[in-house]
Amino acid sequence: MPVTPVPLSDVDRLRKLPNIEIVTYGFGTFAPMYFFDFNLEKPLFKDIRVRQAFAHAIDKKALAEIAWYGFAKPASTPVPSAQKQFFAIDMQQYPYDPVKAERLLDEAGYKRGKDGVRFRITHLPVAYGEDFRRSAEFIRQQLKRVGIEVEIVNYDLAGWLRKVFAERDFDTMTAYYAANADPQIGVHRRFWSKTFNHASWTNGSGYQSPEMDKVIEASQAEADPARRGELLREFQRIAQRDLPSITLLEVSLFGVKSKRLHGLDTGPDGIYGSYKDAWLDQ
Repeated sequence: MPVTPVPLSDVDRLRKLPNIEIVTYGFGTFAPMYFFDFNLEKPLFKDIRVRQAFAHAIDKKALAEIAWYGFAKPASTPVPSAQKQFFAIDMQQYPYDPVKAERLLDEAGYKRGKDGVRFRITHLPVAYGEDFRRSAEFIRQQLKRVGIEVEIVNYDLAGWLRKVFAERDFDTMTAYYAANADPQIGVHRRFWSKTFNHASWTNGSGYQSPEMDKVIEASQAEADPARRGELLREFQRIAQRDLPSITLLEVSLFGVKSKRLHGLDTGPDGIYGSYKDAWLDQ
């Protein structure tokens, strides 16, 4: 599919150009989920109250509108809403509530110091460009409001992968993974202990839960669709309860094409489609 990804900062300019169209079709099968991972090997993040405080301190709606120019929407579970047969709508949520975030941090023993700071952490945004650095800056400002000082550390992609998955040298990180057509393909890897320390783009938080592993592995082997759906809803319940990773946004990929171009594959994996039916206006 002839589309050209562009920085989000250029979207408004492109919208004003004649004969140009911004398209979001053709990417549906990817279902990218943007998330915030804690390094659970750090003592600070072993306290669930601290992780919950982070979740309440980040305004997902504002993040989607400001940092992603509306090409995203708040996520409510690690499973994207596009996976309708698996997506659960009644899971535990952490609405934006900085007052509650401050209370949780106080209860966890991290009170503000004389300088107003509770603690300092590093944050590594995935090295996919300005959109991710801008999002990290937005999150940094949100966390500062509740007394958390964040140092954003930028690497190239190779350096980011090494620091996160090989050296484990980070406090928190943000990235997005493609959820794809089924949780078994693109979602389980974030929470399954058997993917930890085995490959990049997997369990970056280091989350290890026998309860979660049992549910994941049962869903992978279950042949009955109804029973498998129940297991995947349980998977979401545990993920939202334990909160090793905050699923922030469902990201909408997009491209730019000429309005003269027709006949493109508009299916969920149309980006990989053939050009054989495409044609141009004279």
